[in-house]
Amino acid sequence: MKGEASFLGLIYKPSVVLRQAASNKPVFWSILLYLSLPVLFFAIERVFFSDSHSLWGLFVNRNVNMAVRMETLSMVLPFLSIIGVMVYCSARIFGGKGSFVSSMCTHAFSLLPLFLTFPLIFIANSIILGWPIDYSFYGIYLWHAALAVLAVRETHGFKTSQSIFVFLLALVLTVVLVIIIAFTYHQLFWENPLYVDVD
Repeated sequence: MKGEASFLGLIYKPSVVLRQAASNKPVFWSILLYLSLPVLFFAIERVFFSDSHSLWGLFVNRNVNMAVRMETLSMVLPFLSIIGVMVYCSARIFGGKGSFVSSMCTHAFSLLPLFLTFPLIFIANSIILGWPIDYSFYGIYLWHAALAVLAVRETHGFKTSQSIFVFLLALVLTVVLVIIIAFTYHQLFWENPLYVDVD
């Protein structure tokens, strides 16, 4: 994506960037965003919630359960992808015009503000700043939500009010689906673990 359709453009001309993303369908960059964000959460969890509280610990700390780390990583990507799919499905139900690829690409671009959570958590973990950092997190989430609404509007040709409704509906459907998946997973692998007799 060139010119106005740049990542930096999401700050000062988000509608233009998302409109061009819907038109150009930057699949490579979208996949990169979907894959990079789970790695970011993995890094945050590894650095700040493991035995070693340093960036070096991200690479050298071996006193952690990698199965737990990979489980955390593996759950973030499906969650982000499910939201994108639900946004598309909700939009199509109400007459959205955008294609699946366009919808997923613009939704991926709306995730960019979430990358700012890493430096904020690093700052909050190093310096006691109190409420400014807390409100910064809220600001990031609201920025993402605003971009997600704009992504729906620019991709599917809705009015802003319709886009807000579609995005909120997609969030509700995603939460319900994730609860169902989590409950099923818990019942299958925790309440009734599967054992394989190798003898």
